[in-house]
Amino acid sequence: MALAVIGVVVVHVVSVQAVRTIGESGLRNSYQFVVPVPDSNEQNYFEIRKLWRNGGIPGIDGLIPVVEGSVTANGRLVRVLGFDLLADLKVNREADFALVDPQLLSANALVAMGENFEVGQAIEGARVVAHTASASDILIADLPTAQRLLGRPNQIDSIWLRRASITHIAFLEEILPGLLTGLGYRSPKLEVDGFDIQDMSNWNPTHSFAGSIAFNLSLLGALTVLVASLIAYEASLSNVRRRALETSRLLSLGASSGQIKLVFLLEALLLALAGSLLGTVAAFLSLRGLNFFDASTDLRVFLVGVSKAVGVGVLAFLGAAYIANSHSQERPYIVLRWLLIALSLGVLVYGLAPGSGLVGAFLVVVAFCLFQVLVVVPLLVAFFRRFEPQASFKKLVRSLFLRLAARQFRLFQVPLNAFSIAIGTAIGIGLMVSSFRTNFEDLLDQLIRPGLHLENAGEVDIAEVAGWRGVVDVRPYYRGIGQLAAGPVSIRAARLDSWEATRYGYDQPVSQGALVNQQLATRHGLSIGSVMEMQLPGGIQQTFPILHVFNSYGRNDSVAIIDAAEIDPKDWVRDRITLRVTDENKTSITKKLNDLYPDVQVSDNAEIRSAALRIFDRTFVLTNAIAVVAVIVAVVGILSSSIALHERQKHDYRLLRTIGFSERDLTFSTVFQSGVFAIVSCAGSVPLGIAIAWALCNLVNPRAFQWTIDLQLHASPLIVPIALSLLAAMLACVIPYVIRRYSAN
Repeated sequence: MALAVIGVVVVHVVSVQAVRTIGESGLRNSYQFVVPVPDSNEQNYFEIRKLWRNGGIPGIDGLIPVVEGSVTANGRLVRVLGFDLLADLKVNREADFALVDPQLLSANALVAMGENFEVGQAIEGARVVAHTASASDILIADLPTAQRLLGRPNQIDSIWLRRASITHIAFLEEILPGLLTGLGYRSPKLEVDGFDIQDMSNWNPTHSFAGSIAFNLSLLGALTVLVASLIAYEASLSNVRRRALETSRLLSLGASSGQIKLVFLLEALLLALAGSLLGTVAAFLSLRGLNFFDASTDLRVFLVGVSKAVGVGVLAFLGAAYIANSHSQERPYIVLRWLLIALSLGVLVYGLAPGSGLVGAFLVVVAFCLFQVLVVVPLLVAFFRRFEPQASFKKLVRSLFLRLAARQFRLFQVPLNAFSIAIGTAIGIGLMVSSFRTNFEDLLDQLIRPGLHLENAGEVDIAEVAGWRGVVDVRPYYRGIGQLAAGPVSIRAARLDSWEATRYGYDQPVSQGALVNQQLATRHGLSIGSVMEMQLPGGIQQTFPILHVFNSYGRNDSVAIIDAAEIDPKDWVRDRITLRVTDENKTSITKKLNDLYPDVQVSDNAEIRSAALRIFDRTFVLTNAIAVVAVIVAVVGILSSSIALHERQKHDYRLLRTIGFSERDLTFSTVFQSGVFAIVSCAGSVPLGIAIAWALCNLVNPRAFQWTIDLQLHASPLIVPIALSLLAAMLACVIPYVIRRYSAN
């Protein structure tokens, strides 16, 4: 119970932090709809506002005009977000600090988000009046200031609409972060004649990206609760059996079965509350130790997580205890089992359908787990039952040991269910992560070629650097924000010869056309051969056939790569350069760049690759930890069942000693039984692990993040969990025998 509480609380806090921090702007997340303004005419805003005031757009509480673009600041391309501060004052002030800073009402004032700004800094004649940390650089300004910075007087890009808040939606997101993303929830569609009203998720994918991360973590954590529930059921069932004589005496004395059941449930409640208290303290210490908890901001989130964990844990524990006290394990449930098998098949069919979304992908994982419990584990138990017939005298010892092992399988069926799900989860997550890492490494090898990478390089003289000794090639890169009909696009322009195109997996030079990432293709329903009409920086409208779709793991925005010959450089930011250099001159070139251009960040591409892999490995630490917690819970259940089994086998061991078995023989019997149990249970979990990995790679990740992972059966994710689980299971089975033996001596 304590371990399950730890898992649920930690996952909840981390999920809430992910939803909070990944979004690029709290203001944007306060609005649910966008009305693009194709001609950028401010008059469109006044028309739609007049319509709204006359009741022509029901369900909308507010709207604001917005202009977006980018400027160069500190040698970087920085996004500018301008809006009318007085148009809508009822947005979520807690989510966006900009509206509560009255200095923005003055001309040429900016609020900067990101690590590269400071209060008082001047940018294109505007002054930074406030600053806050952020993962990305954004400048927020009043509408006239932003229009001046962007050189677009009297122009806007879109109008944002705010729907009346739905209380139960906000409540669900607070209790279960990412739930709405997992269910594929979208704001109810608005249709108004003369206006193209679109869902904000097309323009702001960061919120759904964070929601997907939170939903994935929450459902992986739910597997820990499932394993803990099975263990609670087994512990309650063992308690009922151990106290069968006590129960019969109480019935003889006149106690009702309801009263006896109430006693068992009260005991389960006390155990669940004690475990919850221990788990809460351990979760708090874990979060503080991992720097995931800030008492000033996260106390309420922590308490919500604790309430959820204790509530779910206590209900699961009480439910397991109630079922264990209501039914005997020997009672056949053939009809119910077949109904559940049919249900799991139905769930599997539904989850495989693309329209089922992210929640359908996880229902596939649930179906695999149900199939494991209802079919695979019973088949393992049935397989060993065939060793139970009368043993022949010639093979007495071997037959006896096999019969004991078969008995162990039959009595351990519930913890075996939990153990197989836990190991299968660990194997599945390990295979997914290792496959993802391999794909990510291949992408890095393809994308990051040997050389030097220069950032903040807007002042670098390309012609001069190209003439330096040891410089083989100088490749400038241009960046800008483009617009499709359904949202913004991050555009990169470069000299797309064969060397550059192969970095994105395309084996030919590109003169006309675009290379797009999977996120752009999925969100806008595009594919190779499709044609997209895109507005480039500077307002130029241009059509691009899509030549190739490439992976961009870790990104949540839409990206298009076009040839630099297609653009007018004056409307773009050229702040990044790649230098192809000879190995013997790399050090001297780096030093020369640092001396001549001290503000330019010079990095070796090999170091960038190593840093990316380190970040990747840190990202999946929590995911792997969830799987480890599930395995630990399952091993604890096996230990508990093993203690109960050895207690019941005391008379058997006395009889075996009486007929001549030595302590060595009995020890070998225990180790033999434990080894058979551990080997078969671990081996039986491998198909489940591979099935879970397949679902994570081919269903969960594509539906959550719009990227695909090629599943690869690496040895390490299979061998390591199995080896550790094998050892743990054997120890859990042997330890009670060792303790009993030495305590008897």
